Amino acid sequence: MAITYPTGYPTPIVPIAGGAAPPPPPPLGGRSPRGGGRKRRNAGIIDAAVTGLREALIARGYDPNTALHFANIILSRPGVTLTRNGVRYQGKVYDSAHLATSRLADFVTGELARKQNESVIQGDPGYLAARAQLGLNRDFLSADLGDQQRRAAIDWGDPAYAPDSQVGQAAAANPFSAMRLLERAYRNQALQKTQDSNRAGTLFGGGYQSGQQEAGRVRAANLSEGTRSITDLLAQINQQRAQSGQQYSAGISVALAEAQQRLLQAGQIHAVSPPAFGVRRFHVRNPHAHRPGQQQGFPGLPPRAPHNPYPTRLY
Repeated sequence: MAITYPTGYPTPIVPIAGGAAPPPPPPLGGRSPRGGGRKRRNAGIIDAAVTGLREALIARGYDPNTALHFANIILSRPGVTLTRNGVRYQGKVYDSAHLATSRLADFVTGELARKQNESVIQGDPGYLAARAQLGLNRDFLSADLGDQQRRAAIDWGDPAYAPDSQVGQAAAANPFSAMRLLERAYRNQALQKTQDSNRAGTLFGGGYQSGQQEAGRVRAANLSEGTRSITDLLAQINQQRAQSGQQYSAGISVALAEAQQRLLQAGQIHAVSPPAFGVRRFHVRNPHAHRPGQQQGFPGLPPRAPHNPYPTRLY
């Protein structure tokens, strides 16, 4: 009976009683005939890639279920190869963060279509005119509020309430500021109390001290009232400035919606929705696959014997 061994490795030939063929040699490298180790390795690579991309998409604002759905679609698209070192696509290797912001991810999630529509809307003449008018109104109001704030700081005379150093210097140098006038009124009142005490003969008694304390209380009350007034005024100015910014943002949103509706009706843009892609098979790169110019075999094993056109036969 003739027995042929197709492998190039020398295999001992042991005749078996009854002419039965000997069992086949064990797999090279100790691998399972069913490739269990390779399946587990591939499953680990797929799980790591899907988990990393899902987390990156969640960071972009997608909810967990949508992020998982998009991650499976992106990683199973044609041309995408999963490896231990990252995801290969069109000759580049991506990590999870960069793949989540790639053109492929934008295409799958519908972000690419939204950006294309947005570029068309941004160039619409109607939208540009509405945006210019909103900006003009906001700038006029902001300029008026800024002028009020500068004038209030200079009139009060305290550099701490000035919006910049130049206005602060002007406030400190204003000889007719409210703080200067209050200080002058305090000195005049204190001097008047001193003169009154002197005429009453109580300059060195309790009358003088009582008069000075009364002048100090009036000064403190006036400063407190003035400080509260300018603080309230600046708070109102800041509130009006914040409302102006909110009105501008709301106006921009309305202008965008109106331009989008107008361009949709004109057929210049299309409704944005992710493509109806399904999850395909994942392609995992086998690190042990044979490449051109690489010697076949496994580490620690002798090289394969050259092909023998005359196989060993046992008679």
